[in-house]
Amino acid sequence: MLWILAAVLAGSAVSFIFSRRFHDVHRPAAALPLSVLACILLVRAFGDPWKTAKGFLLAESLICAGICDGISHEIPDWLMLPMLAAGFLEFQPVPSAEGFFGVSLLLYLIARITGGKAFGGGDIKLMAAAGWVLGPYGAVFGALLGMALFLIVRLVFYKHKKQYYAMAPWLGAGCFFAYLLIPIGGIP
Repeated sequence: MLWILAAVLAGSAVSFIFSRRFHDVHRPAAALPLSVLACILLVRAFGDPWKTAKGFLLAESLICAGICDGISHEIPDWLMLPMLAAGFLEFQPVPSAEGFFGVSLLLYLIARITGGKAFGGGDIKLMAAAGWVLGPYGAVFGALLGMALFLIVRLVFYKHKKQYYAMAPWLGAGCFFAYLLIPIGGIP
């Protein structure tokens, strides 16, 4: 019950702060139900309060990054700090470092080759911070799942082609499900 209360408070705070910052009441309001849903999934998946706390920090950071990217196509650096802090709970240095550099370095190379049209700096730092928490297998799984979700939704719902799409909501969803499904050290 305490976790649900924390999710309601965090989701309400995120909704309030971002609705003020972006002068938009509708899109930031998604933070509250997403926070509560993430918290319910985390509590059901893990009996360990440390894993739940780590997942909660990860989920809140991913929700914030997704909302910011969806509205402004920018992800502030400070949004990655709670996610990086979550990586220090039950810290495993080698998997965390591998996760930090694995996917983010690949996204950086793709961004350099395409001139920033495939991925932006926010997506790269999001995957670096998420990789710090998830480890190498979780980061790869999260990135692939997020990109697959994006492609499915884009093919089904978006008939016109835009120049830029916000990737953080999709990468964030993939990384959250990777946290639920794959242990940090890798597939057992």
